[in-house]
Amino acid sequence: MELKNETQNKPCQATENQAIDEIIEYLNLRTGTSYRSDNTQIRQLIRTRLEEKYTLKDFQTVIDKLYYTPFSPHDGT
Repeated sequence: MELKNETQNKPCQATENQAIDEIIEYLNLRTGTSYRSDNTQIRQLIRTRLEEKYTLKDFQTVIDKLYYTPFSPHDGT
């Protein structure tokens, strides 16, 4: 999912923005929250993790594991 910009050796901005939007959408879907995708603080937090080479799948796994634990009031569906 990560495309490299040849001149800067960083993920392309459009791809990074798409990944951030997908992560926020997944978080909202799984947790029933309504975080806005235009929130600059949330976007920066996610962007920092992406720069550390975490993937969309990593985010999804963490969201699932933290939200659906044996101690949470959710049934895991």
